Amino acid sequence: MKYLREVQPLVITPSPLAGESVLGFILRISELNGYSSPMKLLHYAGMNDNEARSARPPLGKLAPVFGKSQEELKNAGLDNMSQSRGRYVEVLGHSIPSMFTSCKHASLCLECVNENGFIEGYYEIKYAIACPKHKVRTIKYCPSCQNSLSWHRNGLTTCKCGADLAQANSEKIDSPEVLALLGVLYAKLMKESLNRQQLTEVGFPFEAMEQLSVQTLLSIIYRFGLFNGKQVNDLDKDIAAVETTAKVFSDWPNKFYDYLEENQAPSANLKVSGLRGQFNAFYESFFKNIALDQELQFMRDAFISFGQDRWKLAAIHPSFVTNETAKILGINALSKKINKHPRIIKKLVNEGLIKTLPKCGVGTRSLFDVA
Repeated sequence: MKYLREVQPLVITPSPLAGESVLGFILRISELNGYSSPMKLLHYAGMNDNEARSARPPLGKLAPVFGKSQEELKNAGLDNMSQSRGRYVEVLGHSIPSMFTSCKHASLCLECVNENGFIEGYYEIKYAIACPKHKVRTIKYCPSCQNSLSWHRNGLTTCKCGADLAQANSEKIDSPEVLALLGVLYAKLMKESLNRQQLTEVGFPFEAMEQLSVQTLLSIIYRFGLFNGKQVNDLDKDIAAVETTAKVFSDWPNKFYDYLEENQAPSANLKVSGLRGQFNAFYESFFKNIALDQELQFMRDAFISFGQDRWKLAAIHPSFVTNETAKILGINALSKKINKHPRIIKKLVNEGLIKTLPKCGVGTRSLFDVA
């Protein structure tokens, strides 16, 4: 702990502000104290290159330059390095999978910086593609050198190359669905209440949105992005993932049904008769691999409703629906429901008095729409 005795506090040592990004805070303090880059400040604090470039520089080494203890910095709101190792990064008190963060590449909303004087932790999330308040695209690239923004730059609104980021044109976002989704993400990160009126106007399932954790919401956006196919670059992929998710949640569940029909149905495995088997890739991604699956019950219920009300080409497993509520049945289930022997049902089918649904593949069993 030799550096604790050698490092003298900076001249200007303000506290972090509510909602401020850790890396943005370090950048702000670096600029206020006249450093050309946070890297020099962090080296002064006794950090090596790996520590200085990490998603969360160690507070134990950062604290002395503020004349504070590590505990005081934590209490002031800085995220904890001990919770930011390996696969997770702590962002505004939330443990976020590092794959959903952009701690290595900076972004910001110029209007927010001009109003607040700092960069919010929201902009450390990779899907923060726009500012839900000012309705403008997030700036991720320098308008002069065209390189992605680094946290180790001259100042909050100055690129490493020295260019003024205010030269960038703030592209307006006019999609109410995208702004609503980003508003949910922002509110959950900041632990604020959701905007019921905004979500209702675009048709989002408000109660379901309230139950989602930040981690699950990010997982949903990521998984919809996986089904978008190849994009030109990472930024386009992130934008497309957000746009797809926002569209699916709007006018719920009708746009979700449209998505399944237009994007998933063309690759459905019609050689099997079960809904889960036909849409196995989608089912496995959303309803099996996300740990907090209870939060996705609303999507699972809508998926089953799609199979019964819109798709009507698949049997629904008894674990999802009972014979009393099922609308698509096999011959044995139909036999029990109408109290007729399967032989009689087959005879009625041959006579054209009972219609079967179109067969999905060779060897598949007959299915009946009880409606």
